[in-house]
Amino acid sequence: MYWDLNVPSSSATGPAQSYFLAELSRLGYGVIALNVECDGKKAPPPPQKLAPWTIESGRKPKTQTQALRIGEPAVRQLKRITVQCEDMNGAHSINSNKAIQSYDIVAVEPGSQRIFQFFCEHGSVDIITLDMTARLGFQLRKPLIDEAIKRGIYFELKYTAALGDSSGRRYFFANATSLLRLTKGRHMIFASGATRDMLLRAPYDVINIGILLGLPFGRAKDAVSSSCAAVVAHGGTYIYVSLQEYSTPAC
Repeated sequence: MYWDLNVPSSSATGPAQSYFLAELSRLGYGVIALNVECDGKKAPPPPQKLAPWTIESGRKPKTQTQALRIGEPAVRQLKRITVQCEDMNGAHSINSNKAIQSYDIVAVEPGSQRIFQFFCEHGSVDIITLDMTARLGFQLRKPLIDEAIKRGIYFELKYTAALGDSSGRRYFFANATSLLRLTKGRHMIFASGATRDMLLRAPYDVINIGILLGLPFGRAKDAVSSSCAAVVAHGGTYIYVSLQEYSTPAC
């Protein structure tokens, strides 16, 4: 089963959600995480405010991990929050904020070396994500990355960064190659961060991007499958999937 743990919750509304879900299902994804982005300046919304996407506008929302029914894409949905953190006050609040910690997945985008170090060593998060489309404002140090890996934290690469303009692609491949070299391909996940359904790519296309970055096939495949499951388990949410749940019942 393939996973996309970064589908921006603001990327589609109303009927557009149906197209997004249908495309994710067609491409072969079984689990997604609807992502709420927070700049740390405003109070984050509680996860209960994030209604799961439905296949038809106006239909009663499903529970967060309920498989969609007959005629609907078999895509399970989780709730994720990504906090852009610029200072230590914000960093400490992420650890203690009950609304943030109640999401299925907690991710942080650190804005400085000090914040990056804090979350590698002490932060209560599941994912560290970085803007790979520009020059990073701090160094990625191997001892810090090793400490984060030891604590069960995963690093995220958004593959849509490789689909933008030439400058963004250049920075993406340079930054991503550096990160993968330091992690040795461990504790990495690939996610879309797609703001439009046309930017989504099939799992094997994403795996090919990983191979271009220097990952062996197995590690690249893990980054859209088993490593994503480990992120969810680290966050305390467990999904049990049987083949029957993903088969289409007889009408």
